[in-house]
Amino acid sequence: MGGWGVLGLGLALFACSEAPRPSATSSSGAPAEVPSESPDSAGEGGASALRDAGSRSPAEAGQGGLAAADAGFCTGQAVTVAELASGSVRQGASVLLPALVASSQKFLLSVSKSTGACWWAAVAAAAGVVGENSGVLLLSKSASAGATAVSGAPECPPDQDALPADLAPGDQLAAFGNFQDYQPAACHGRAPMRELLIKAGCAVNRTGRGEPPAAARITPELADRLAQGSDTALLRAWSGARIELTELDALAVDGSTNAVGPYGVMSFAQTKLALHSKIPYADLSGAGAGASGKSLSFSYPAHFARASGVLFLDYCTWSLELCEPCADLSPQSPACGSSAR
Repeated sequence: MGGWGVLGLGLALFACSEAPRPSATSSSGAPAEVPSESPDSAGEGGASALRDAGSRSPAEAGQGGLAAADAGFCTGQAVTVAELASGSVRQGASVLLPALVASSQKFLLSVSKSTGACWWAAVAAAAGVVGENSGVLLLSKSASAGATAVSGAPECPPDQDALPADLAPGDQLAAFGNFQDYQPAACHGRAPMRELLIKAGCAVNRTGRGEPPAAARITPELADRLAQGSDTALLRAWSGARIELTELDALAVDGSTNAVGPYGVMSFAQTKLALHSKIPYADLSGAGAGASGKSLSFSYPAHFARASGVLFLDYCTWSLELCEPCADLSPQSPACGSSAR
Protein backbone atom coordinates (compact mmCIF):
# COMPACT_ATOMS: atom_id res chain seq x y z
CA MET A 1 0.00 0.00 0.00
CA GLY A 2 1.11 3.59 -0.67
CA GLY A 3 0.18 6.95 0.77
CA TRP A 4 0.14 8.09 4.36
CA GLY A 5 0.09 4.77 6.15
CA VAL A 6 3.08 3.26 4.40
CA LEU A 7 5.24 6.17 5.47
CA GLY A 8 4.22 5.78 9.10
CA LEU A 9 3.20 9.38 9.51
CA GLY A 10 0.53 8.84 12.12
CA LEU A 11 2.64 10.40 14.88
CA ALA A 12 3.97 13.09 12.58
CA LEU A 13 0.38 14.10 11.94
CA PHE A 14 0.12 15.36 15.50
CA ALA A 15 3.72 16.11 16.48
CA CYS A 16 4.76 18.90 14.19
CA SER A 17 7.72 21.21 14.57
CA GLU A 18 7.24 24.87 15.22
CA ALA A 19 6.86 26.76 11.95
CA PRO A 20 7.69 30.42 11.36
CA ARG A 21 4.61 32.55 11.62
CA PRO A 22 3.36 33.36 8.10
CA SER A 23 1.61 36.62 7.31
CA ALA A 24 -1.74 36.48 5.59
CA THR A 25 -2.16 38.36 2.36
CA SER A 26 -5.25 39.33 0.46
CA SER A 27 -5.95 38.18 -3.07
CA SER A 28 -4.47 41.43 -4.30
CA GLY A 29 -1.20 40.73 -2.49
CA ALA A 30 -1.72 43.48 0.09
CA PRO A 31 -1.89 42.73 3.80
CA ALA A 32 -5.39 41.50 4.57
CA GLU A 33 -7.66 42.93 7.24
CA VAL A 34 -7.84 39.70 9.17
CA PRO A 35 -7.41 38.60 12.78
CA SER A 36 -3.81 38.34 13.87
CA GLU A 37 -3.60 34.56 13.68
CA SER A 38 -5.07 31.77 11.56
CA PRO A 39 -4.19 28.11 10.81
CA ASP A 40 -1.77 26.92 8.16
CA SER A 41 -3.28 24.56 5.64
CA ALA A 42 -1.31 21.36 6.03
CA GLY A 43 1.21 20.00 3.69
CA GLU A 44 1.65 19.93 -0.04
CA GLY A 45 -0.06 16.67 -0.81
CA GLY A 46 -0.10 16.37 2.95
CA ALA A 47 3.67 16.33 2.82
CA SER A 48 4.14 18.17 6.08
CA ALA A 49 1.32 16.24 7.75
CA LEU A 50 -0.63 18.61 9.98
CA ARG A 51 1.36 21.76 10.47
CA ASP A 52 1.74 23.80 13.63
CA ALA A 53 -1.48 25.71 14.12
CA GLY A 54 0.32 28.12 16.42
CA SER A 55 1.39 30.02 13.32
CA ARG A 56 -2.22 30.77 12.31
CA SER A 57 -5.15 31.16 14.69
CA PRO A 58 -7.67 34.01 14.57
CA ALA A 59 -8.12 35.94 17.75
CA GLU A 60 -11.81 35.18 17.91
CA ALA A 61 -12.11 31.91 16.07
CA GLY A 62 -13.70 28.77 16.94
CA GLN A 63 -14.47 27.28 20.32
CA GLY A 64 -18.06 26.12 20.22
CA GLY A 65 -20.81 26.38 22.76
CA LEU A 66 -23.57 28.55 21.33
CA ALA A 67 -25.78 27.99 18.32
CA ALA A 68 -25.96 30.84 15.84
CA ALA A 69 -29.22 32.18 17.28
CA ASP A 70 -28.22 31.90 20.96
CA ALA A 71 -26.55 35.28 21.37
CA GLY A 72 -26.55 38.60 19.61
CA PHE A 73 -22.85 38.45 18.83
CA CYS A 74 -23.43 35.24 16.83
CA THR A 75 -25.48 37.02 14.19
CA GLY A 76 -24.45 39.67 11.73
CA GLN A 77 -24.53 40.70 8.11
CA ALA A 78 -25.97 37.79 6.11
CA VAL A 79 -24.05 37.23 2.89
CA THR A 80 -23.79 34.58 0.19
CA VAL A 81 -20.70 32.69 -0.90
CA ALA A 82 -21.01 34.43 -4.26
CA GLU A 83 -20.73 37.81 -2.51
CA LEU A 84 -17.56 36.63 -0.76
CA ALA A 85 -16.19 35.50 -4.12
CA SER A 86 -17.07 38.79 -5.80
CA GLY A 87 -14.73 40.85 -3.62
CA SER A 88 -17.59 43.02 -2.34
CA VAL A 89 -17.05 41.83 1.27
CA ARG A 90 -13.93 43.23 2.94
CA GLN A 91 -11.27 40.92 4.31
CA GLY A 92 -11.77 40.31 8.04
CA ALA A 93 -15.46 41.21 8.03
CA SER A 94 -17.74 39.34 10.45
CA VAL A 95 -20.45 37.72 8.37
CA LEU A 96 -23.23 35.15 8.59
CA LEU A 97 -23.53 32.44 5.94
CA PRO A 98 -27.11 31.29 6.63
CA ALA A 99 -27.59 28.71 3.88
CA LEU A 100 -24.75 26.21 3.46
CA VAL A 101 -24.58 22.49 2.71
CA ALA A 102 -21.56 20.50 3.88
CA SER A 103 -19.44 19.20 1.01
CA SER A 104 -17.10 17.25 3.30
CA GLN A 105 -17.01 15.66 6.71
CA LYS A 106 -15.16 17.28 9.61
CA PHE A 107 -11.38 16.79 9.59
CA LEU A 108 -8.35 17.89 11.60
CA LEU A 109 -6.57 20.52 9.54
CA SER A 110 -3.70 21.34 11.87
CA VAL A 111 -2.49 21.11 15.46
CA SER A 112 0.12 23.04 17.43
CA LYS A 113 2.41 21.02 19.65
CA SER A 114 3.66 24.22 21.26
CA THR A 115 0.34 25.93 22.06
CA GLY A 116 -2.12 23.03 22.07
CA ALA A 117 -4.39 24.73 19.52
CA CYS A 118 -6.34 22.30 17.34
CA TRP A 119 -7.86 23.46 14.08
CA TRP A 120 -10.82 21.52 12.73
CA ALA A 121 -12.27 22.16 9.29
CA ALA A 122 -14.96 21.25 6.79
CA VAL A 123 -15.72 22.37 3.25
CA ALA A 124 -19.21 23.68 2.52
CA ALA A 125 -21.16 24.93 -0.48
CA ALA A 126 -23.88 27.51 -0.94
CA ALA A 127 -27.22 25.71 -0.87
CA GLY A 128 -28.46 25.01 -4.39
CA VAL A 129 -25.32 26.34 -6.10
CA VAL A 130 -23.05 24.13 -8.22
CA GLY A 131 -19.65 25.01 -9.64
CA GLU A 132 -18.28 28.55 -9.60
CA ASN A 133 -18.81 30.80 -6.56
CA SER A 134 -20.16 27.96 -4.43
CA GLY A 135 -17.45 26.76 -2.00
CA VAL A 136 -16.00 27.91 1.32
CA LEU A 137 -13.69 26.36 3.92
CA LEU A 138 -15.03 26.50 7.50
CA LEU A 139 -12.39 26.64 10.27
CA SER A 140 -12.87 26.18 14.02
CA LYS A 141 -10.37 26.14 16.89
CA SER A 142 -10.36 24.12 20.09
CA ALA A 143 -7.80 23.66 22.85
CA SER A 144 -5.80 20.44 22.94
CA ALA A 145 -6.36 18.03 25.81
CA GLY A 146 -2.86 16.58 25.54
CA ALA A 147 0.67 17.62 26.31
CA THR A 148 2.12 20.67 24.62
CA ALA A 149 5.77 20.04 25.43
CA VAL A 150 8.19 19.34 22.61
CA SER A 151 8.16 15.64 23.46
CA GLY A 152 4.37 15.43 23.71
CA ALA A 153 1.79 14.72 21.03
CA PRO A 154 -1.29 16.91 21.61
CA GLU A 155 -4.69 15.28 21.55
CA CYS A 156 -7.55 17.09 19.84
CA PRO A 157 -11.03 16.27 21.18
CA PRO A 158 -13.48 16.34 18.25
CA ASP A 159 -16.36 17.77 20.30
CA GLN A 160 -14.78 20.89 21.81
CA ASP A 161 -15.05 23.26 18.85
CA ALA A 162 -17.78 24.90 16.77
CA LEU A 163 -18.20 22.15 14.16
CA PRO A 164 -20.43 19.15 15.01
CA ALA A 165 -18.32 16.05 15.59
CA ASP A 166 -20.65 14.00 13.38
CA LEU A 167 -20.77 16.57 10.59
CA ALA A 168 -21.39 14.79 7.28
CA PRO A 169 -21.69 15.76 3.62
CA GLY A 170 -25.24 16.97 3.00
CA ASP A 171 -25.73 18.58 6.40
CA GLN A 172 -27.53 21.93 6.16
CA LEU A 173 -25.61 24.62 8.04
CA ALA A 174 -25.49 28.23 9.14
CA ALA A 175 -22.12 29.66 10.17
CA PHE A 176 -20.92 32.98 11.59
CA GLY A 177 -17.35 34.19 11.60
CA ASN A 178 -14.60 36.25 10.01
CA PHE A 179 -14.11 36.04 6.26
CA GLN A 180 -10.71 35.96 4.60
CA ASP A 181 -8.90 34.76 1.51
CA TYR A 182 -5.73 33.04 2.64
CA GLN A 183 -2.59 31.43 1.33
CA PRO A 184 0.56 30.59 3.35
CA ALA A 185 3.16 33.32 3.09
CA ALA A 186 5.64 30.81 1.67
CA CYS A 187 3.40 30.14 -1.33
CA HIS A 188 4.46 33.08 -3.46
CA GLY A 189 2.28 33.56 -6.52
CA ARG A 190 -0.39 31.11 -5.38
CA ALA A 191 -4.02 32.23 -5.41
CA PRO A 192 -5.66 32.14 -1.96
CA MET A 193 -8.47 29.93 -0.68
CA ARG A 194 -11.74 31.33 0.66
CA GLU A 195 -12.20 30.72 4.40
CA LEU A 196 -14.65 31.51 7.19
CA LEU A 197 -13.00 31.53 10.62
CA ILE A 198 -15.82 30.58 12.99
CA LYS A 199 -16.24 33.15 15.76
CA ALA A 200 -15.52 32.01 19.31
CA GLY A 201 -18.65 30.93 21.16
CA CYS A 202 -20.70 30.61 17.97
CA ALA A 203 -21.27 26.96 17.14
CA VAL A 204 -22.06 26.11 13.54
CA ASN A 205 -25.82 25.58 13.49
CA ARG A 206 -27.01 22.38 11.76
CA THR A 207 -30.60 22.78 10.62
CA GLY A 208 -31.07 19.46 8.85
CA ARG A 209 -29.51 16.67 6.83
CA GLY A 210 -29.74 15.88 3.15
CA GLU A 211 -27.79 15.01 0.03
CA PRO A 212 -24.25 16.31 -0.55
CA PRO A 213 -23.84 19.13 -3.06
CA ALA A 214 -23.64 18.04 -6.68
CA ALA A 215 -20.24 18.15 -8.36
CA ALA A 216 -19.59 20.28 -11.41
CA ARG A 217 -18.02 18.21 -14.18
CA ILE A 218 -14.99 20.05 -15.54
CA THR A 219 -12.72 19.48 -18.51
CA PRO A 220 -9.05 18.49 -18.24
CA GLU A 221 -8.19 21.86 -19.77
CA LEU A 222 -9.95 23.75 -16.97
CA ALA A 223 -8.41 21.38 -14.43
CA ASP A 224 -4.95 22.26 -15.76
CA ARG A 225 -5.62 25.98 -15.31
CA LEU A 226 -6.81 25.39 -11.76
CA ALA A 227 -3.73 23.29 -10.99
CA GLN A 228 -1.43 26.14 -12.06
CA GLY A 229 -2.71 27.99 -9.00
CA SER A 230 -1.82 31.49 -10.18
CA ASP A 231 -5.04 32.79 -11.77
CA THR A 232 -6.54 34.63 -8.81
CA ALA A 233 -9.88 35.39 -10.47
CA LEU A 234 -10.32 31.80 -11.64
CA LEU A 235 -9.38 30.30 -8.28
CA ARG A 236 -11.57 32.79 -6.42
CA ALA A 237 -14.50 31.50 -8.43
CA TRP A 238 -13.73 27.78 -7.98
CA SER A 239 -12.25 27.79 -4.45
CA GLY A 240 -13.83 25.01 -2.39
CA ALA A 241 -16.26 23.97 -5.11
CA ARG A 242 -17.21 20.32 -5.63
CA ILE A 243 -15.81 19.22 -8.98
CA GLU A 244 -15.58 16.01 -10.98
CA LEU A 245 -13.29 14.66 -13.69
CA THR A 246 -13.98 11.63 -15.85
CA GLU A 247 -11.98 8.96 -17.70
CA LEU A 248 -8.66 9.32 -15.90
CA ASP A 249 -5.58 7.10 -16.03
CA ALA A 250 -3.31 7.15 -12.99
CA LEU A 251 0.38 7.69 -13.60
CA ALA A 252 2.90 5.18 -12.34
CA VAL A 253 4.69 5.89 -9.08
CA ASP A 254 8.47 5.46 -9.36
CA GLY A 255 9.70 2.35 -7.63
CA SER A 256 6.22 1.14 -6.72
CA THR A 257 3.43 -1.05 -8.06
CA ASN A 258 0.91 1.32 -6.44
CA ALA A 259 -0.82 4.13 -8.32
CA VAL A 260 -0.92 6.21 -5.13
CA GLY A 261 2.21 8.15 -4.27
CA PRO A 262 3.54 9.43 -0.95
CA TYR A 263 1.02 11.24 1.27
CA GLY A 264 -1.96 9.84 -0.63
CA VAL A 265 -1.39 11.77 -3.87
CA MET A 266 -2.45 10.36 -7.22
CA SER A 267 -1.50 11.98 -10.54
CA PHE A 268 -3.18 11.44 -13.89
CA ALA A 269 -2.17 11.33 -17.54
CA GLN A 270 -5.03 13.59 -18.65
CA THR A 271 -4.53 16.57 -16.31
CA LYS A 272 -2.03 18.30 -14.07
CA LEU A 273 -4.64 18.54 -11.30
CA ALA A 274 -3.59 15.84 -8.83
CA LEU A 275 -5.91 14.01 -6.46
CA HIS A 276 -5.08 14.39 -2.74
CA SER A 277 -6.59 12.41 0.14
CA LYS A 278 -5.91 14.64 3.14
CA ILE A 279 -9.55 14.94 4.26
CA PRO A 280 -10.35 11.22 4.63
CA TYR A 281 -7.00 10.61 6.30
CA ALA A 282 -7.63 13.36 8.89
CA ASP A 283 -11.37 12.81 9.43
CA LEU A 284 -13.03 11.03 12.36
CA SER A 285 -13.77 7.75 10.59
CA GLY A 286 -12.18 4.53 11.80
CA ALA A 287 -9.96 5.16 14.80
CA GLY A 288 -9.88 8.92 14.16
CA ALA A 289 -7.66 11.51 12.51
CA GLY A 290 -4.42 10.05 11.21
CA ALA A 291 -5.20 6.50 12.29
CA SER A 292 -3.59 3.57 10.51
CA GLY A 293 -5.49 1.76 7.79
CA LYS A 294 -6.91 4.92 6.20
CA SER A 295 -4.44 5.27 3.33
CA LEU A 296 -5.72 5.34 -0.23
CA SER A 297 -4.48 2.34 -2.22
CA PHE A 298 -4.78 1.44 -5.90
CA SER A 299 -2.47 -0.82 -7.88
CA TYR A 300 -0.98 0.44 -11.14
CA PRO A 301 -2.34 0.56 -13.80
CA ALA A 302 -5.59 2.14 -12.65
CA HIS A 303 -8.35 3.73 -14.72
CA PHE A 304 -11.12 5.85 -13.18
CA ALA A 305 -14.44 6.48 -14.85
CA ARG A 306 -15.01 9.25 -12.32
CA ALA A 307 -13.09 11.12 -9.62
CA SER A 308 -14.77 13.86 -7.60
CA GLY A 309 -14.05 15.99 -4.55
CA VAL A 310 -13.48 19.64 -3.64
CA LEU A 311 -10.99 22.10 -5.08
CA PHE A 312 -8.63 22.64 -2.15
CA LEU A 313 -5.41 24.53 -1.45
CA ASP A 314 -3.23 21.86 0.18
CA TYR A 315 -0.46 24.09 1.48
CA CYS A 316 0.90 25.50 -1.84
CA THR A 317 -0.85 23.06 -4.20
CA TRP A 318 -4.33 23.48 -5.61
CA SER A 319 -5.69 19.95 -5.84
CA LEU A 320 -8.75 17.77 -6.26
CA GLU A 321 -9.28 16.82 -2.61
CA LEU A 322 -11.08 13.56 -2.05
CA CYS A 323 -13.83 13.70 0.60
CA GLU A 324 -15.32 10.18 0.73
CA PRO A 325 -13.02 7.58 -0.84
CA CYS A 326 -15.79 5.05 -1.33
CA ALA A 327 -18.23 7.51 -2.88
CA ASP A 328 -16.01 9.90 -4.81
CA LEU A 329 -14.13 7.38 -6.95
CA SER A 330 -15.30 4.92 -9.55
CA PRO A 331 -14.07 2.25 -9.22
CA GLN A 332 -13.83 2.32 -5.45
CA SER A 333 -10.74 1.46 -3.50
CA PRO A 334 -10.49 -2.29 -2.76
CA ALA A 335 -10.76 -1.39 0.94
CA CYS A 336 -14.33 -0.19 0.39
CA GLY A 337 -15.75 -3.62 -0.41
CA SER A 338 -18.98 -3.60 -2.39
CA SER A 339 -20.70 -0.57 -0.87
CA ALA A 340 -19.92 3.14 -0.61
CA ARG A 341 -18.92 4.57 2.71
